[in-house]
Amino acid sequence: MDVTRQNLQDIQAGLAPHLKELGEKLGLQLKWGRGVYGHGAYLKLEVAAIGDNGNPSTTESKNFELYCHMEGLEPEDLWGTFVDPATGGTFQIVGYNPRAPRMPLLCKDMANGKTYKFRAGLFQRSKAPITRQAPVGAAG
Repeated sequence: MDVTRQNLQDIQAGLAPHLKELGEKLGLQLKWGRGVYGHGAYLKLEVAAIGDNGNPSTTESKNFELYCHMEGLEPEDLWGTFVDPATGGTFQIVGYNPRAPRMPLLCKDMANGKTYKFRAGLFQRSKAPITRQAPVGAAG
């Protein structure tokens, strides 16, 4: 008998409450990554430390801090939101992928939570304003 995609989805659903609880206890963000199934199976677990601002400290977010100047952005723009002029959707900047030169910006759609890639130079061409995230503890 082979392990099926449905088996992996059932495992993820069964462990999700425990994973969230453990992540909160340890101060980490724990989320499922990709999985492979067939004769056997494995699931990838992605772990990220939660920073002082309440956001996860991932490789992509660290890359943004290193490479943001190439896009005409500042490190403070990380976790900021903007309205995409093409779709009208609101997105949050979550990271940068230096290995994807044409579409290096990683932005989360605030409506559905999915992460999308955006073209290099998006903000130079569109002049889309970025609403920066207020620091934790700042009066609002």
